[in-house]
Amino acid sequence: MAEFVHRIVPARVRGLNFPFLFVSTRGHNPYPSYGDFPDFVKEALTFLGVLPRDVRIVNCNTIVETLHVIEAGSDLYGGPKPGYLEAIAKYCGPRLDARHGTVSRPRRLYVSRSALKPQGMILGEAWFEQHLEREGFTVFRPEEWRFSPQMDHYRKAEIVIFSEGSSCHGAEFLGKEMMQRTFILPRRDNGAKEFLQPVLKNRSQMFSILDGCTKYIGSAAANNLSRTPLPRTGVSWLDVEKTIAAFRAHGLAELADFSQRDYATAARVDLDRHLAFQSRPGGPYDAEHAAALVAAFEQCESVAPVAGSGVG
Repeated sequence: MAEFVHRIVPARVRGLNFPFLFVSTRGHNPYPSYGDFPDFVKEALTFLGVLPRDVRIVNCNTIVETLHVIEAGSDLYGGPKPGYLEAIAKYCGPRLDARHGTVSRPRRLYVSRSALKPQGMILGEAWFEQHLEREGFTVFRPEEWRFSPQMDHYRKAEIVIFSEGSSCHGAEFLGKEMMQRTFILPRRDNGAKEFLQPVLKNRSQMFSILDGCTKYIGSAAANNLSRTPLPRTGVSWLDVEKTIAAFRAHGLAELADFSQRDYATAARVDLDRHLAFQSRPGGPYDAEHAAALVAAFEQCESVAPVAGSGVG
């Protein structure tokens, strides 16, 4: 979603209706035909009008009569190129209207990671979601939806809060300002700014990162060879007071009964789930990193306020 698909619309806009060439791996071809592609890939290609007959796959040196190498309209680190979002709006907007134009969607979305494996997560996220639901948010889990309905939810919502993660890339085929107010609840230092801000900012009428609401505290997983920690699998602590302040400042939620004590209890449950998952047979568990993570968690518990603006 962040890379190869962004060559398709520029090719179509230029009137290039040739087949698309997919380059696999020499001696190893896990997807030898269109039918072998993962479902979400086929859904994205179908949405863009790429049919099975438009796909060619090679995994060896190949000579073709004519090869067009189209500059990608967007990339993972740099985001969309000039003019690309306008082209996306013209190309994809009518397709979404044709599929979902008459379907109503929730006004306020929280895009969640709480039902995924217990890694790359904000501790206590499911507990946090319950409070948001009481204030009118719908908890949206992208893994439960097909490709185009995800985008339709995002473009029709008045407010979308993304828990930092790959779900943000579900908006890649929305054009300039096709979303209204979007927010990222980060879980890693600079992760949201570096990777995800370019995806959402210009596709939104208003965009903000809820800085300071979380603190990354580590992971129990390590690289098998170097034994260095794996931040992408790590977990973050939710700062209750800063979260209350940020959500009130943006008019998102009051969180009046947000209890630090209850949050810490929910966070501990998720920490235990994370430790158990990483230490499964064959898992990437590292005892030293796990001990550091537990120590960081307990430090957050010890310095967290027990009283304050709505904090019990």
